[in-house]
Amino acid sequence: MSPSTAFRAGTPPAIRPLRSPATTRAATFGERYAPEHARSAGEHREEARPEAERQLAVARRSARRRCVAAFAAPVGFGIVTLASCAYLAHQLTACVLRPADFAAVRVGQERGELARLLPEQQFRYVPDAVRALPVPPGTVCAYYRSNGNLLDQVDVYRLCYAGSRLAAKDVLPGRASGGAPADEA
Repeated sequence: MSPSTAFRAGTPPAIRPLRSPATTRAATFGERYAPEHARSAGEHREEARPEAERQLAVARRSARRRCVAAFAAPVGFGIVTLASCAYLAHQLTACVLRPADFAAVRVGQERGELARLLPEQQFRYVPDAVRALPVPPGTVCAYYRSNGNLLDQVDVYRLCYAGSRLAAKDVLPGRASGGAPADEA
């Protein structure tokens, strides 16, 4: 018989330990001096674990959102930039009047006759230096690009109409220069 078993066998039931030595753990201060609070502290430790897991899940979701935003924002910006560049390129190439077509235009022609030679839209981004040049009195002018070069300022063709007839046609330099327009009227 071992000394611990002998102790157990010889002690009265009120003093005998409730647990076996293998499962006995050291009592905490709260368990020794405030056993009613010890139980709630143990329950609190078990409740804290799900709370910690919840906080970890919230932190992971937040980190995932930030990661997605870190990649989505530049991708979205790139898509918008590419779409804007494509739209601008379309606008600049859809208003090109070929030099051969400009040479075929004659002052005095009806606007309807010129429709087959002119591009689908007018040039919207005429440089300020070109817009500042004098317009023939009593006319409304349309501007067209002379070629489709997107990265350079090109000459601008100006067609001015008095009513429905072409009153003047000019080649205006795309770059700022001190010269007057080359009038071909």
